[in-house]
Amino acid sequence: MAIHYIKIKKRLYSRIFEKVSMRCRYLSENEEFSGILGNWDGYGSPTFSSSQICFNGIKEDIADTFLIRSDSEIDTILCDTKNKPYDLFVRCCLIIIKYHFEDDVYIDSDDRDDYLWGEANIIVNDLLDTDDIFVLDRVVC
Repeated sequence: MAIHYIKIKKRLYSRIFEKVSMRCRYLSENEEFSGILGNWDGYGSPTFSSSQICFNGIKEDIADTFLIRSDSEIDTILCDTKNKPYDLFVRCCLIIIKYHFEDDVYIDSDDRDDYLWGEANIIVNDLLDTDDIFVLDRVVC
């Protein structure tokens, strides 16, 4: 089980959200994630727009839909990936969200496997061309 949490402390800025969505879309085109991402029901394509990021695994590898909207206000969002193949992509998106929204969001997970979070860090650091190390906030759950 891998339940990931996003606690939004205040309304997300649409300009920053658009950049986050663009970077998640770019990352989804990486061959590592080829063929593992679908839309909310596991069919079709994931959504990366200026108003929302929405995806799931595909077909039999679906679990909870990852959905965050640009108009999200103070809220807690969770996504239980059940360790399906799209779990690593969820971790990467969470790191991208935290990188851009900084203290406006808290990120936590019941799965604090350093290896898996480290792998997500490496992928995102390559994308963002940074050496930042993401650490779970560990305050939500």
